[in-house]
Amino acid sequence: MAGKKYLILGRVISRISQQGVPNLRIEAWDKDLIVDDLVGSAVTDAGGGFRIEFDSSYFRELFLDRQPDLFFRIFDAGRLVKSTEDSVLWNLEAGETEIVIELDVAVSPPANPAARDLFEPHLIPVENEDAPRGDLNVTRAQNPLAK
Repeated sequence: MAGKKYLILGRVISRISQQGVPNLRIEAWDKDLIVDDLVGSAVTDAGGGFRIEFDSSYFRELFLDRQPDLFFRIFDAGRLVKSTEDSVLWNLEAGETEIVIELDVAVSPPANPAARDLFEPHLIPVENEDAPRGDLNVTRAQNPLAK
């Protein structure tokens, strides 16, 4: 019999810069009285995002009608850098759950793949300069010195 489906959509960010932290291994654990159960794991993407899916078969061995109590362990190159075991998500409902985990780390801005001289002019393509962009209206500035 198929169990209830759970989907954790998460993001690991730097508490300092609020930027996503890439390439971390995230483990989701169901907290139990005797032995905690690993229910899934993932690796953070370039923006610090991750996705873990599991169903109730991962934690229903002893208690047939219960909800998972999740915590997360975060690893960088095999070294534990954070555990949320002291702030458990109690009685998690089936379905989609979004979480954000903050780490006390500094994140460097991504390297610029196109190395160029910063003093050389470059063009930024714009489809329609006067098109509204959500709540922001972008228009071309006029040069007050031009005649």
